[in-house]
Amino acid sequence: MHTPPSQENISILKQEGIRYCVLYRDLRDVAISWFYYVKNETDHLLHNAVKDMSLNEGIEYFAQNRLSGYASWIRGWRENRDKLNSIEITYEALLRDTRTVFAELARFFSLRLSDDLLDKIVHDNSFGIQTGRHRGEEDITSFLRKGIEGDWRNQFSETHKQKFKEIAGDLLIEVGYEKDYRW
Repeated sequence: MHTPPSQENISILKQEGIRYCVLYRDLRDVAISWFYYVKNETDHLLHNAVKDMSLNEGIEYFAQNRLSGYASWIRGWRENRDKLNSIEITYEALLRDTRTVFAELARFFSLRLSDDLLDKIVHDNSFGIQTGRHRGEEDITSFLRKGIEGDWRNQFSETHKQKFKEIAGDLLIEVGYEKDYRW
């Protein structure tokens, strides 16, 4: 869910003893996915604002209007989550080693899964099985559009990069997506 890291939400999770996972993604890839999702989802509140935009314009729109909120969401959870009752993972780690991340999540949530069952879960929910496509084969109309990390490198202009550095560059470094501002 996209629950914000408000003190009320964090307090409820702690009070009820609910274990949870905080999952986030490189905000540069989020911008591209967000654009295609909103452009294709006719019921989305912002569909009419972006439906006629190019991807370039969509990335600019995201940077101007959405990026700071997404960055605040990640910062808020990283700063305020209950480290004993939560686990933090990235979409990129999930893509790189799905089985290991799922096994870690299963252990965290005290799920006893056999290796065979874990393998089946990972297989049955893989990008290829879900879409009938290989990762990297794009379908811009699908919610499961491309299934890769780092596609922003193929789409971002220098202007996009500069705007993201201004708004979320420190966060991208903090969470390990970048080592410095030279990207």
